[in-house]
Amino acid sequence: MQKKPEFEAEFNRLKRFIAKDSLVLDIGAGLGRLAIPLAKEVRMMTAIEPARVYMKIMREKAARDGVGNMEFVEELWSDFPLQEKYDLVYSIWSPAVMNPASLMKMHKSSRGYCALEFVASPPHVWDFSGRDLLHDCGRGVPASGKLPERRHYALRPRHLCKSGDLAV
Repeated sequence: MQKKPEFEAEFNRLKRFIAKDSLVLDIGAGLGRLAIPLAKEVRMMTAIEPARVYMKIMREKAARDGVGNMEFVEELWSDFPLQEKYDLVYSIWSPAVMNPASLMKMHKSSRGYCALEFVASPPHVWDFSGRDLLHDCGRGVPASGKLPERRHYALRPRHLCKSGDLAV
């Protein structure tokens, strides 16, 4: 089965930061869309995913693909105990990294690189949970700029990059 160009772009962006002896952590791994292929390129992949059904499917896919160097952690990122440092720590489209504390935990777990991808919108329209503020479920943003009943962390980028590849 041929991979979609979007997958190839994400995979190649992350692959730049790993080597055969790398330890990698995927926060909010979902079905293992990136974790399983990346595991084939590294010494050890740790995949954190709290959804039992996703974890079951990911384990089955890894076994079917002959991937034996994965550690599967079925818990929330906030509950995951930091016991070692990883060469690459990443989270793609996951609500797990939703506030400054969870971002700092991500940073502390890395001895090398961190990659965080929220949405495919320009950085100036993101809130810290990864929702696109300009298109929040079709409701738009209130005049105050704040979403109701939700803690808001605005990202204030210092440097805007011309492409996602330059930002990573």
